[in-house]
Amino acid sequence: MSQARDYLSKPPSRLPVSFRTYLDAAKKSIATFLVLLRHTFSAHGTAPSPEQDITTNSPKGTIRPKLLQRIEQLWEAARTRSEHLEQKSTATLSGLGIAAPIVIALSAFIVKEPSISAWVRYTSMLLVALAIVSMVMGFLAILRALSVREREELGIDSVVVSRAFRKATDDFHGRGLLYVYIKQQALNDHVANFIRASQMFLAISVAFILLAGAVVVPGIAAAAGRQQSVPDPALLQLNSTLETLIDQVDQTEVLRVEQLRMQEDLGKLRLEIQRLSVSQASNFPTAPPTKQDPATQTAPKRAEPSKKP
Repeated sequence: MSQARDYLSKPPSRLPVSFRTYLDAAKKSIATFLVLLRHTFSAHGTAPSPEQDITTNSPKGTIRPKLLQRIEQLWEAARTRSEHLEQKSTATLSGLGIAAPIVIALSAFIVKEPSISAWVRYTSMLLVALAIVSMVMGFLAILRALSVREREELGIDSVVVSRAFRKATDDFHGRGLLYVYIKQQALNDHVANFIRASQMFLAISVAFILLAGAVVVPGIAAAAGRQQSVPDPALLQLNSTLETLIDQVDQTEVLRVEQLRMQEDLGKLRLEIQRLSVSQASNFPTAPPTKQDPATQTAPKRAEPSKKP
């Protein structure tokens, strides 16, 4: 097993940590950025013909069946790469479509938020503007990548010539596949540069958005702390009114309970009065009139005769 590993290639070695190393890496990144930026904003024509065309006599020799299989594999690899580039273009366009609303929402929040200081607002808006510009360039690059629809294929000339079918030979078929493979690879490289440019612009836009958020968040936190330390007078008045209403509701509940208790006491008192009235009427009946004693009765006075003159 150890002998088999001897044939495996090792990953790239780590460069020494030094100023020169990072300076060279920065130069390469800047050069790549300039190349992709120029490629995005340049006008391109049709692909030029190679210095030496593939003909029946160039390159020299005859294509054998085994070599034809290898050429067919190369052609399939070029077609597969074209499909992958289309998928990358669609995925990058979707990523830009997702990032665009985030940038718009962040810019609207920065403009409408009154608690952000002036320097924080201007710095964050500058970063957001750079993010929007980078995103626009990414959209342009990916649209140009999607606009390249050229595909090299073997045409009818590979089958018919001078109103007659060609004689089927592996040599002629292999030379045709080799020609379209070379042309397709050139188109793939052209489209891949547009995709790399769009991905680069998308990454730069995301970096600017993160920087803008890093600038805005501390300002919002500081403003929130100041608002908590100094309460708003309107909020204090609202809290006071709410507490007054709560006290009034509590007093109303207490009065309602007291009123119900007094009603119950009055009902009990009324029943007690009725019970006492009924018991008093049954214990003290009305007595009949008593007769007077004859001995004590006084005789009526007799009227005296009147004297005549």
